[in-house]
Amino acid sequence: MKKLFLLSTLAVLLIVAVALSGCAAYVIHPGATSSFDSHAYDALLVANDSINSAKAALSTGSLPTNSVEYLNILIKSYNAADALYKVYHDAAVKGQDTSQMMANLQIDLNQLATDLASFKKVSGKRDAAI
Repeated sequence: MKKLFLLSTLAVLLIVAVALSGCAAYVIHPGATSSFDSHAYDALLVANDSINSAKAALSTGSLPTNSVEYLNILIKSYNAADALYKVYHDAAVKGQDTSQMMANLQIDLNQLATDLASFKKVSGKRDAAI
């Protein structure tokens, strides 16, 4: 379990590191204003997919009841990061200075990665979606 937690956290941090390094092999999403924008969007997609899969598992009774609290924390973390991403992206599209928003969004994405890893650890889910 501890290894899974570390691997999940490492995977998300690796995505962020690649975003900041400007890796040429990564294809930026259409509509993204930068590599950072695209990678932030990817991180939110992964978290949203995990949340939706967890909600489905919860509705079928296949999610451990002790993981519901962690799912709620994950959802709050996702909502905060998603809201800030939308503000950041809109400002970036308009050509406004986004440096402080990027820093704050990075903090929120790091928290999201931590909360996702904690949820996966507690729920015992090891597949890609959860």
